[in-house]
Amino acid sequence: MYEFGLKKKSLIFNLPFSHIFHFSDGYFIIGNPMTSATLQDHFALPPGFIDEGAGAIALYKSHNIGSYSPGMAPTIAGLIDIAIYGTRASAANRLMRALLPGQRQIDISKGLSSCCDWTINRCSCCETKQMSNFEIGVPTPLLPNNCSPVAPDALSALSEFIINEIKLSNSSIEFIELKGSINAPLDGHIVVVFTERGRSSYTVSLVETKTDRNGLAVIGAPNLLPPPTVTFSGRSGPVLSEGTGAVVLYRGVVEDFSLGTQMTSDDIVDAIVFTNDQTKLDNELKTVLTPDSPSFYADNSW
Repeated sequence: MYEFGLKKKSLIFNLPFSHIFHFSDGYFIIGNPMTSATLQDHFALPPGFIDEGAGAIALYKSHNIGSYSPGMAPTIAGLIDIAIYGTRASAANRLMRALLPGQRQIDISKGLSSCCDWTINRCSCCETKQMSNFEIGVPTPLLPNNCSPVAPDALSALSEFIINEIKLSNSSIEFIELKGSINAPLDGHIVVVFTERGRSSYTVSLVETKTDRNGLAVIGAPNLLPPPTVTFSGRSGPVLSEGTGAVVLYRGVVEDFSLGTQMTSDDIVDAIVFTNDQTKLDNELKTVLTPDSPSFYADNSW
Protein backbone atom coordinates (compact mmCIF):
# COMPACT_ATOMS: atom_id res chain seq x y z
CA MET A 1 0.00 0.00 0.00
CA TYR A 2 1.46 3.37 -1.00
CA GLU A 3 0.76 7.07 -0.57
CA PHE A 4 1.90 9.48 -3.26
CA GLY A 5 2.42 13.14 -2.34
CA LEU A 6 2.04 16.01 -4.76
CA LYS A 7 4.75 18.37 -3.55
CA LYS A 8 7.49 16.07 -4.84
CA LYS A 9 5.25 14.06 -7.16
CA SER A 10 6.75 10.89 -5.74
CA LEU A 11 6.04 8.01 -3.38
CA ILE A 12 6.31 9.16 0.25
CA PHE A 13 5.38 5.97 2.15
CA ASN A 14 5.01 2.26 1.54
CA LEU A 15 3.41 -0.42 3.68
CA PRO A 16 4.31 -4.02 2.84
CA PHE A 17 1.73 -6.72 3.60
CA SER A 18 4.16 -9.40 4.76
CA HIS A 19 1.39 -11.47 6.37
CA ILE A 20 -1.93 -12.79 5.18
CA PHE A 21 -4.81 -10.90 6.76
CA HIS A 22 -8.30 -12.39 6.78
CA PHE A 23 -11.46 -11.06 8.34
CA SER A 24 -14.82 -12.75 8.09
CA ASP A 25 -16.57 -9.48 7.35
CA GLY A 26 -14.21 -8.72 4.47
CA TYR A 27 -12.74 -5.48 5.83
CA PHE A 28 -9.20 -4.49 6.80
CA ILE A 29 -8.34 -0.98 8.01
CA ILE A 30 -5.08 0.94 7.82
CA GLY A 31 -5.52 4.09 9.87
CA ASN A 32 -4.69 6.20 12.87
CA PRO A 33 -5.31 4.65 16.31
CA MET A 34 -8.97 4.65 17.27
CA THR A 35 -10.67 3.97 20.59
CA SER A 36 -13.07 1.37 19.21
CA ALA A 37 -12.10 -2.15 20.28
CA THR A 38 -13.21 -3.41 16.87
CA LEU A 39 -10.14 -1.82 15.26
CA GLN A 40 -7.50 -3.31 17.55
CA ASP A 41 -6.40 -5.96 15.08
CA HIS A 42 -5.96 -3.56 12.19
CA PHE A 43 -2.90 -1.60 11.10
CA ALA A 44 -2.31 1.71 12.92
CA LEU A 45 -0.62 4.75 11.39
CA PRO A 46 0.48 8.00 13.05
CA PRO A 47 -2.22 10.71 13.37
CA GLY A 48 -2.25 13.14 10.45
CA PHE A 49 -0.53 10.66 8.14
CA ILE A 50 -2.92 11.21 5.23
CA ASP A 51 -3.17 14.92 4.43
CA GLU A 52 -6.36 16.59 3.27
CA GLY A 53 -4.55 18.05 0.28
CA ALA A 54 -4.14 16.46 -3.11
CA GLY A 55 -2.58 13.01 -3.35
CA ALA A 56 -3.21 9.35 -4.05
CA ILE A 57 -3.48 6.03 -2.22
CA ALA A 58 -2.40 3.07 -4.34
CA LEU A 59 -2.53 -0.70 -3.90
CA TYR A 60 0.20 -2.63 -5.72
CA LYS A 61 1.02 -6.32 -6.11
CA SER A 62 4.69 -7.24 -5.84
CA HIS A 63 6.87 -9.87 -4.19
CA ASN A 64 9.74 -7.39 -3.89
CA ILE A 65 9.19 -4.40 -1.61
CA GLY A 66 12.38 -2.88 -3.00
CA SER A 67 10.62 -2.36 -6.32
CA TYR A 68 8.61 0.45 -4.71
CA SER A 69 10.72 2.78 -2.60
CA PRO A 70 10.17 6.29 -1.23
CA GLY A 71 11.02 8.93 -3.80
CA MET A 72 10.06 6.87 -6.84
CA ALA A 73 7.87 8.35 -9.53
CA PRO A 74 4.29 7.07 -9.96
CA THR A 75 4.09 3.86 -11.99
CA ILE A 76 1.36 1.61 -13.33
CA ALA A 77 3.54 -1.51 -12.97
CA GLY A 78 1.77 -3.87 -10.56
CA LEU A 79 -1.02 -1.38 -9.86
CA ILE A 80 -4.18 -3.11 -8.54
CA ASP A 81 -6.25 -0.12 -7.50
CA ILE A 82 -5.85 3.57 -6.69
CA ALA A 83 -7.72 6.61 -5.46
CA ILE A 84 -6.40 9.95 -6.75
CA TYR A 85 -7.93 12.96 -5.04
CA GLY A 86 -7.69 16.73 -4.87
CA THR A 87 -9.57 19.94 -5.50
CA ARG A 88 -10.69 21.01 -8.95
CA ALA A 89 -7.61 23.17 -9.44
CA SER A 90 -5.06 20.98 -7.68
CA ALA A 91 -1.92 19.38 -9.01
CA ALA A 92 -3.43 15.92 -8.59
CA ASN A 93 -4.18 16.14 -12.29
CA ARG A 94 -0.49 15.39 -12.86
CA LEU A 95 -0.97 12.03 -11.15
CA MET A 96 -4.03 11.44 -13.30
CA ARG A 97 -2.04 12.01 -16.47
CA ALA A 98 0.71 9.65 -15.26
CA LEU A 99 -1.49 6.83 -13.95
CA LEU A 100 -5.03 7.19 -15.29
CA PRO A 101 -4.95 9.31 -18.43
CA GLY A 102 -8.36 10.42 -19.65
CA GLN A 103 -10.00 10.32 -16.20
CA ARG A 104 -10.74 13.05 -13.67
CA GLN A 105 -9.50 13.06 -10.09
CA ILE A 106 -11.84 12.57 -7.11
CA ASP A 107 -12.99 16.07 -6.17
CA ILE A 108 -12.64 16.51 -2.40
CA SER A 109 -13.72 20.16 -2.26
CA LYS A 110 -17.08 19.17 -0.70
CA GLY A 111 -15.28 17.50 2.17
CA LEU A 112 -12.79 20.34 2.69
CA SER A 113 -15.66 22.84 3.00
CA SER A 114 -17.47 20.69 5.57
CA CYS A 115 -17.44 21.11 9.34
CA CYS A 116 -17.65 17.34 9.87
CA ASP A 117 -15.57 14.20 9.35
CA TRP A 118 -15.72 12.89 5.80
CA THR A 119 -14.28 10.10 3.69
CA ILE A 120 -13.79 9.14 0.07
CA ASN A 121 -16.14 6.19 -0.53
CA ARG A 122 -16.30 3.72 -3.38
CA CYS A 123 -19.95 3.82 -4.35
CA SER A 124 -20.07 1.76 -7.52
CA CYS A 125 -19.00 -1.86 -7.47
CA CYS A 126 -16.63 -3.24 -8.53
CA GLU A 127 -14.48 -1.84 -11.34
CA THR A 128 -11.02 -0.85 -10.11
CA LYS A 129 -9.04 2.28 -11.01
CA GLN A 130 -12.18 4.25 -11.91
CA MET A 131 -12.29 7.60 -10.10
CA SER A 132 -15.92 8.20 -11.11
CA ASN A 133 -16.89 5.34 -8.76
CA PHE A 134 -15.92 7.38 -5.69
CA GLU A 135 -18.00 9.91 -3.77
CA ILE A 136 -17.58 12.07 -0.65
CA GLY A 137 -19.52 10.72 2.33
CA VAL A 138 -19.43 10.00 6.06
CA PRO A 139 -16.94 7.62 7.72
CA THR A 140 -18.18 4.02 8.13
CA PRO A 141 -15.20 1.92 9.30
CA LEU A 142 -15.80 -1.86 9.11
CA LEU A 143 -19.28 -1.23 7.65
CA PRO A 144 -20.72 -0.86 4.14
CA ASN A 145 -20.02 2.55 2.62
CA ASN A 146 -22.71 5.20 3.04
CA CYS A 147 -23.39 6.17 -0.56
CA SER A 148 -26.51 8.28 -0.12
CA PRO A 149 -26.36 11.40 -2.32
CA VAL A 150 -24.67 14.25 -0.45
CA ALA A 151 -25.21 17.84 -1.54
CA PRO A 152 -22.13 20.13 -1.57
CA ASP A 153 -23.20 21.84 1.65
CA ALA A 154 -24.92 18.88 3.27
CA LEU A 155 -22.04 17.30 5.19
CA SER A 156 -22.40 19.93 7.90
CA ALA A 157 -25.90 18.61 8.55
CA LEU A 158 -24.92 14.96 8.84
CA SER A 159 -24.83 15.23 12.61
CA GLU A 160 -28.63 15.57 12.48
CA PHE A 161 -30.90 12.60 13.09
CA ILE A 162 -33.86 11.13 11.25
CA ILE A 163 -36.71 8.80 12.14
CA ASN A 164 -35.58 5.75 10.21
CA GLU A 165 -38.32 3.21 11.00
CA ILE A 166 -41.38 2.77 13.20
CA LYS A 167 -43.32 -0.38 14.11
CA LEU A 168 -46.92 0.19 15.20
CA SER A 169 -48.44 -2.03 17.86
CA ASN A 170 -50.50 -4.45 15.77
CA SER A 171 -48.59 -7.06 17.79
CA SER A 172 -46.72 -7.10 21.08
CA ILE A 173 -43.69 -5.55 19.38
CA GLU A 174 -43.43 -1.81 18.76
CA PHE A 175 -40.45 0.48 18.28
CA ILE A 176 -39.09 3.74 16.88
CA GLU A 177 -35.69 3.64 15.18
CA LEU A 178 -33.55 6.77 14.83
CA LYS A 179 -30.56 7.12 12.53
CA GLY A 180 -27.63 9.51 12.58
CA SER A 181 -23.85 9.60 12.68
CA ILE A 182 -21.99 6.72 14.33
CA ASN A 183 -21.81 6.95 18.15
CA ALA A 184 -23.52 10.36 18.06
CA PRO A 185 -25.03 11.67 21.34
CA LEU A 186 -28.76 12.37 21.28
CA ASP A 187 -28.75 14.64 24.32
CA GLY A 188 -31.07 17.61 23.84
CA HIS A 189 -33.56 15.57 21.78
CA ILE A 190 -36.91 14.03 22.65
CA VAL A 191 -39.37 11.81 20.80
CA VAL A 192 -43.08 12.65 21.07
CA VAL A 193 -46.03 10.53 19.95
CA PHE A 194 -49.19 12.43 18.99
CA THR A 195 -52.80 11.29 18.71
CA GLU A 196 -55.04 12.05 15.76
CA ARG A 197 -56.17 15.23 17.53
CA GLY A 198 -52.60 16.50 17.74
CA ARG A 199 -52.21 15.96 21.48
CA SER A 200 -49.10 14.33 22.93
CA SER A 201 -49.73 10.83 24.25
CA TYR A 202 -46.14 9.79 25.06
CA THR A 203 -42.79 11.55 25.39
CA VAL A 204 -39.38 9.98 25.85
CA SER A 205 -36.14 11.70 26.80
CA LEU A 206 -32.91 10.86 24.96
CA VAL A 207 -30.56 12.25 27.61
CA GLU A 208 -27.38 10.11 27.87
CA THR A 209 -28.40 8.20 24.73
CA LYS A 210 -26.25 7.81 21.64
CA THR A 211 -26.37 5.94 18.37
CA ASP A 212 -24.50 2.66 18.00
CA ARG A 213 -21.70 1.62 15.62
CA ASN A 214 -24.29 1.47 12.84
CA GLY A 215 -25.59 4.97 13.56
CA LEU A 216 -28.86 3.64 15.01
CA ALA A 217 -30.77 4.13 18.26
CA VAL A 218 -33.96 2.19 18.98
CA ILE A 219 -36.74 3.16 21.38
CA GLY A 220 -38.93 0.14 21.95
CA ALA A 221 -40.80 -2.33 24.06
CA PRO A 222 -38.84 -4.15 26.79
CA ASN A 223 -39.38 -7.51 25.03
CA LEU A 224 -37.80 -6.29 21.79
CA LEU A 225 -34.85 -8.36 20.53
CA PRO A 226 -32.14 -7.28 20.31
CA PRO A 227 -32.81 -5.04 23.34
CA PRO A 228 -33.66 -1.42 22.48
CA THR A 229 -31.37 1.50 23.28
CA VAL A 230 -34.20 3.08 25.30
CA THR A 231 -37.29 1.23 26.52
CA PHE A 232 -40.86 2.50 26.57
CA SER A 233 -41.62 2.96 30.28
CA GLY A 234 -44.42 4.25 32.46
CA ARG A 235 -47.07 3.03 30.05
CA SER A 236 -49.30 -0.01 30.57
CA GLY A 237 -50.77 -0.09 27.05
CA PRO A 238 -49.38 0.39 23.54
CA VAL A 239 -47.40 3.53 22.77
CA LEU A 240 -47.77 3.38 18.99
CA SER A 241 -51.45 2.57 18.46
CA GLU A 242 -52.73 1.83 14.98
CA GLY A 243 -54.99 4.43 13.44
CA THR A 244 -53.96 8.02 12.76
CA GLY A 245 -51.09 9.61 14.62
CA ALA A 246 -47.57 10.96 14.41
CA VAL A 247 -44.06 10.39 15.75
CA VAL A 248 -41.90 13.49 16.04
CA LEU A 249 -38.24 14.00 16.92
CA TYR A 250 -37.76 17.39 18.57
CA ARG A 251 -34.93 19.38 20.05
CA GLY A 252 -36.11 19.92 23.59
CA VAL A 253 -36.80 18.35 26.98
CA VAL A 254 -39.65 16.13 28.16
CA GLU A 255 -41.07 18.99 30.25
CA ASP A 256 -41.97 20.72 26.98
CA PHE A 257 -44.56 18.01 26.24
CA SER A 258 -46.54 16.90 29.24
CA LEU A 259 -49.44 14.55 28.51
CA GLY A 260 -51.98 16.25 26.23
CA THR A 261 -49.73 19.07 25.00
CA GLN A 262 -50.78 20.43 21.60
CA MET A 263 -48.44 19.64 18.71
CA THR A 264 -46.11 22.33 17.34
CA SER A 265 -43.79 22.69 14.38
CA ASP A 266 -41.18 24.50 16.50
CA ASP A 267 -37.82 22.74 16.90
CA ILE A 268 -38.77 19.74 14.74
CA VAL A 269 -35.86 17.60 13.57
CA ASP A 270 -37.95 14.94 11.80
CA ALA A 271 -41.55 13.67 11.81
CA ILE A 272 -43.71 10.90 10.38
CA VAL A 273 -47.51 11.15 10.12
CA PHE A 274 -49.36 7.85 9.59
CA THR A 275 -52.92 6.64 9.16
CA ASN A 276 -54.76 3.44 8.26
CA ASP A 277 -57.71 5.43 6.88
CA GLN A 278 -57.37 6.65 3.29
CA THR A 279 -59.91 9.40 3.96
CA LYS A 280 -57.53 10.91 6.53
CA LEU A 281 -54.36 11.19 4.47
CA ASP A 282 -54.78 14.97 4.49
CA ASN A 283 -55.16 15.79 8.16
CA GLU A 284 -54.19 18.43 10.69
CA LEU A 285 -51.14 16.44 11.77
CA LYS A 286 -49.75 16.58 8.25
CA THR A 287 -50.59 20.28 7.91
CA VAL A 288 -48.63 21.20 11.03
CA LEU A 289 -45.87 18.59 11.25
CA THR A 290 -45.06 17.49 7.68
CA PRO A 291 -46.57 20.08 5.30
CA ASP A 292 -44.16 19.16 2.51
CA SER A 293 -44.48 15.38 2.84
CA PRO A 294 -47.43 13.00 2.42
CA SER A 295 -48.91 11.01 5.29
CA PHE A 296 -47.85 7.36 5.40
CA TYR A 297 -50.74 5.02 4.65
CA ALA A 298 -50.53 1.98 6.96
CA ASP A 299 -52.96 -0.42 5.30
CA ASN A 300 -52.40 -3.27 7.82
CA SER A 301 -50.77 -5.47 5.17
CA TRP A 302 -47.25 -5.01 6.58
